[in-house]
Amino acid sequence: MFFPTIVITSLLASVLVEASPIAQKSCGTSTYGPFKLYAKQEGSSDSQLVRLINVGSDSNNNTISTMTVCENCGIAPAYWTLADAVLTPHLFNNVEGQATVNMPLNQGKINFVTGDEASVTKSGAYCAVRNSSAGRGLPGFLAVNGDADGFSICSFVGTPGPVHRRDIYFNQASNGIARNCKAAHLILQSIGIVAEPIPAN
Repeated sequence: MFFPTIVITSLLASVLVEASPIAQKSCGTSTYGPFKLYAKQEGSSDSQLVRLINVGSDSNNNTISTMTVCENCGIAPAYWTLADAVLTPHLFNNVEGQATVNMPLNQGKINFVTGDEASVTKSGAYCAVRNSSAGRGLPGFLAVNGDADGFSICSFVGTPGPVHRRDIYFNQASNGIARNCKAAHLILQSIGIVAEPIPAN
């Protein structure tokens, strides 16, 4: 008699969790770069270059890509920049008049859209924060609304997804797209002669 009520209550609770905004923390700066972007998994001494892999297109025929550390797929941007909280990968083969910018986070997926520079929608949520365990806080971390600890590297083993890929997610614990996730930090490696400083939070 009470089973449907329990199911409905559970569904409402899960919807509320998915709809909850990401907590706002203090950012160092929302404009930074150019930099290379690396992912370092918790417990590992190695870091991996962050790449983009094409995952389809939208209704406007714009290319959609996602962050990955797959070594044999996708492309590695020449460099990245942050401008007014928008994360932009600058590609070697970028077409004049087009831009690639981050999309709003959707179920943890860190997706990007490539389209007409004048009309592509930009979604500001990213910033650079200091690494408290490094000298002068450098190299710093990429963060979402000031949170640098919510990233993870996830594989698709045991799911319908591509088993050879290891994609990067944010707040993956709140959904079940991928499995076998391990916490990671995204490292901003400044490519200037002198490393660009990050203000204290």
